[in-house]
Amino acid sequence: MTDTMVRVYANADDATAVAAKLAAKTFNYGVVSSVGPDGAALSRDQIIAALMKHWVLKSTAGKCADAMANGGAAVCVRAPFGAGVKAARILDSAPAVYDGPPPPPTKVMLYDPAAPFSSMLQFPPLAHRTSTHGQIWNLGPLLAASKPSNFFRAALLLSNPAPLSSLLGLGTVIDAPAPLSRAIGAPVLR
Repeated sequence: MTDTMVRVYANADDATAVAAKLAAKTFNYGVVSSVGPDGAALSRDQIIAALMKHWVLKSTAGKCADAMANGGAAVCVRAPFGAGVKAARILDSAPAVYDGPPPPPTKVMLYDPAAPFSSMLQFPPLAHRTSTHGQIWNLGPLLAASKPSNFFRAALLLSNPAPLSSLLGLGTVIDAPAPLSRAIGAPVLR
């Protein structure tokens, strides 16, 4: 998985210096200037199209193009997995006009001493009624039952080795030691 990063610098000299550092570390990078090869200024749409060729999202490319309105250049890097911090340090070695989009926020669950294993794995406990797992498996109401009858009913279901078969009145393998042999009329060895 690669991470695409972009920085906009005030002048092309800073962008060229950063690009040289990226080339020394063999990163896949691209430099987009606000000035075309003929010396004329590029339009906002042309800058966005050039940035999108380097895997920059359109919304981020629009913000970069706005930052490049007064001249300047952008450097785009596709950092491989594990090399993002190194690429970000190289990009931050020169002062940037625009630093790219902010990183996504991380949601960290607080430690709960009542459920230490769930806290360690960052999973919501099953007994919480707001838990997704509790809603799917319907364990929340079962585990947090306020009526004793629900608790005893759940205990009876858990203590019975075949709760569904006994509720439906069906025989189980425990009652008939060789159900397939008896069904086809074969002799049963004892």
